[in-house]
Amino acid sequence: MGKLKLGIIGCGGIANQKHFPALSKFKELCELVAFCDVVVERAEKSAKQYGTEDAKVYSDYHELLKDTSIDIVHVLTPNVNTSS
Repeated sequence: MGKLKLGIIGCGGIANQKHFPALSKFKELCELVAFCDVVVERAEKSAKQYGTEDAKVYSDYHELLKDTSIDIVHVLTPNVNTSS
């Protein structure tokens, strides 16, 4: 079995401070191939820093979820209601 292909939804603080550094230690097991954030510049920056050379960038998580090449999706969005 090859490396697991990971997609990331949410490229903000928790992703950059905790998840990306931790996942980058397991390059022999997985690779980050897709990044999604409502602020597309954050997704682009994360893809450049942590992703594969051909990592995809999305601004709509629905589009990332349609990508059948992705094995696992990490949802790293805020866990509080920020709309009020």
